[in-house]
Amino acid sequence: MRKIFQNRLKYILFLAIGVATFYYIYRDFDFAVLQEQLSNDFQYRWVILAMFMAIMSHLFRSLRWNLVLDTDTRKVKKMNSFLSVMSSYFMNLIVPRMGEISRCASISKTEKISFTEALGTVISERIIDMIMLMILTLVVVIGQSSKLMDFIHQNPEIGNKVTHFILNPFVISVLVLLGIASIYLGYKLLKSERLKKIALVQSFFQGVMSIKNIQHPWRFITYTLAIWFLYFAMDYVCFFAFDFSSDLSIMAGITVFIFGSYGMVAPVQGGMGPWHFMTVEALALYNIDKTDGLIFALVVHTAITLITFITGGICTLVLPFVTPNEKTK
Repeated sequence: MRKIFQNRLKYILFLAIGVATFYYIYRDFDFAVLQEQLSNDFQYRWVILAMFMAIMSHLFRSLRWNLVLDTDTRKVKKMNSFLSVMSSYFMNLIVPRMGEISRCASISKTEKISFTEALGTVISERIIDMIMLMILTLVVVIGQSSKLMDFIHQNPEIGNKVTHFILNPFVISVLVLLGIASIYLGYKLLKSERLKKIALVQSFFQGVMSIKNIQHPWRFITYTLAIWFLYFAMDYVCFFAFDFSSDLSIMAGITVFIFGSYGMVAPVQGGMGPWHFMTVEALALYNIDKTDGLIFALVVHTAITLITFITGGICTLVLPFVTPNEKTK
């Protein structure tokens, strides 16, 4: 009973943080301006393309995961990997970070793989994704440094805006909450009675180290690049849906994407609130005013969330009817 209460409390807390953040950002926004924008100058086809790219990125993620799950004695069905991945995104929209647990539980029911080993493979994937995020962040810092510095010198108010952003109480609060959450999860993990069992620990680390034994490493690299290209492209193609952002460069697209990616790290449903905040601030660096930035963030996030919710929901409903795979190589 206590555990159920704690889970519900965490769900309510995460949802409250997301709603409060979203309200804080859009509290003075005139939604009539959004309606006017969508009625006059909006190009729907670009957002539809972004929604398609979102599903393709999830497909490539499932194919990459499949490479990690496969062993000399086990062949995982690609459909089962895709269903599990899509279901995980659906669960993340309901309860933050629940997707990883759901994903591992689903694949362990449909394939000959333990939950702990599957969790290890997900951790190894997350490490690779973190490395990719750091590389792209470095690209933005190096590639935009001179332009940003010149722009700041010519527009001193931008420098003040950057300083204000770094010292913003909301940003600091999010970082503190993330730190506390990480410490808490690490503490709970160390105290977990299940993980104290040697067999489970070995199974977990077997999953983590499975990335070393991938049979098709170049295919793994290709899938990884495809995933991150599609993540970037989802934001970039949406620039062309609006007149105010259609002239922005590819580098601007990468910058907006990286800012938004850090917003998605926050433990709230679908990055609601933090993603919008980070995206609006990134667009402001390219002279996109706050109202237009809010419109862009709201439309793009809503579209991607909607297609993920629908597709992920369908996959979640299908999963219970999947026959467990008993075949091996």
